[in-house]
Amino acid sequence: MSIPKFTGREDADAYVEWAEQCDQIFVVHNLSNQRRVNLALVEFSGYALTWWNQIQENQLVLGHEYINTWEEMKQVMRRRFVPSSYQRDLHNRLQMLKQEKRSVDEYYKEMELLLVRARIREDPEQKMTRFLSGLNEEIASFVKMFPYHTLQDLVDQAMHTKRKKSARDT
Repeated sequence: MSIPKFTGREDADAYVEWAEQCDQIFVVHNLSNQRRVNLALVEFSGYALTWWNQIQENQLVLGHEYINTWEEMKQVMRRRFVPSSYQRDLHNRLQMLKQEKRSVDEYYKEMELLLVRARIREDPEQKMTRFLSGLNEEIASFVKMFPYHTLQDLVDQAMHTKRKKSARDT
């Protein structure tokens, strides 16, 4: 079992991804709360380790017990490593998301990641509309000419269109 390293120097997305990876590992291995905290802590280094030791020392000074549950640990870490504007920033990034120089697949994955992290639940039609509106115009206008019933149909058609366009351009 390998827990990812955490230095505390990463951005908010890096912390969120780290916590998600840890959650998955802990669930798969059915670990106790204390074991989760201990395993995560072993992978702290640099600033994160110094910061955590200070947090735990402050707990004792304030007359509280050490933080010893994974949920409480994540809550304290989120307050420190994820700015209060994070959800708003995710919504803004999603609103402004365009394919631009990305591949269709990279653009689609970024859209899906932002939707999940922003906790936005869209119905299939809304997702298809969002995906189409961010595609590069030459791909979007070609894709719209063909029938599609699911988001996956749309993504597949866009990727196929991009491959054909790339082949013609070379």
